[in-house]
Amino acid sequence: MKLKIYPNPATEFAIVEFELQQGENVNINLVSSLGQQLACVSNEPYQPGKQQIRIDLGKYPVGIFILTIHAGDIFNSGKLSIFR
Repeated sequence: MKLKIYPNPATEFAIVEFELQQGENVNINLVSSLGQQLACVSNEPYQPGKQQIRIDLGKYPVGIFILTIHAGDIFNSGKLSIFR
């Protein structure tokens, strides 16, 4: 599963884009560079096809974070930089 995060670096929001081959429950988490989970962005079922999720970043500090996505037996992650 491809994971696209933009804009990156981001200030106020980020868009997470991914595509599912089949309907799956998708879990997306924002994790600090120290491995601490800051937020569960999504934990719900999605239909097959291209998906987009908007993440509001206003409540998170400036820094570099990891966005993890888990759908079925597929796992992926990407870096997200937040600045103001």
